[in-house]
Amino acid sequence: MHSAQIDTQIIAHSRVAKNYYLLTLEVPLLFKEAQPGQFVHIKIDDSGDPLLRRPLSIHRLMPARSKSNQLLLNVLYELKGRGTKLLSQKRTGEHLNILGPLGKGFNLEPKEKSERTNIIVAGGAGVAPLYFLASKLAQDKKNKNEIVVLIGAGTAAKILAEKEFKSLGGEVVLATDDGTSGYKGKVTKLFEKVLAKKDAKRTSVYACGPQAMLTEISKICIIKRIPLQVSLEEFMGCGLGACLGCAIETKSGYQRVCHEGPVFDARDI
Repeated sequence: MHSAQIDTQIIAHSRVAKNYYLLTLEVPLLFKEAQPGQFVHIKIDDSGDPLLRRPLSIHRLMPARSKSNQLLLNVLYELKGRGTKLLSQKRTGEHLNILGPLGKGFNLEPKEKSERTNIIVAGGAGVAPLYFLASKLAQDKKNKNEIVVLIGAGTAAKILAEKEFKSLGGEVVLATDDGTSGYKGKVTKLFEKVLAKKDAKRTSVYACGPQAMLTEISKICIIKRIPLQVSLEEFMGCGLGACLGCAIETKSGYQRVCHEGPVFDARDI
């Protein structure tokens, strides 16, 4: 699909949890073809400081109520460094320059047109691309999709997008390290418990989160021969595949997270 460099207006911007922000931008209809897992590359300031753009996953796309030729795009991001700190200070009405949609998203075409269980595993800010994914699965009327969303965080205050996922009609289960909400322990352990109750042959798994979480889930899925797609985070320069700054080693050689990813089949990495 096509991507473009666009000047967008900030429609809303708010803190949704400690160090987490939800940004809403007005974007053209070309984003209607965006895939879950794709991202936008945001220029923080016209001064060129910071120099590099920041890649942020597409969290949600909605029609703009007042403009039929526009969409509203949500990005959910964590305040990590100077770039995202400067971004968090942007206000409604200001403009941002973005590149997008970029990257390769999730493949949602099942090998068999039959009833399937889709388990979505989100760790921390990993919920960012996965709500868009869950909404697409929920809209699929051709296949009987059971959707189970597992959200993990250190404590209840850091659980993100719980209400949004529940609004899609699927099952949402929480895991917190300290036990303040849902299952007490790592979301990977919760995943094992949920998976044990499912038919592995009719299950697909999608995940985004810390590297340790993705590694553990990948091991489980490979042993049980369950298809797993993971969305990776990596430092990016250009976001277009030219600078090779985000290349990772895969079984097929080095591949660029911004171009061949950020979504990969876990068996390939």
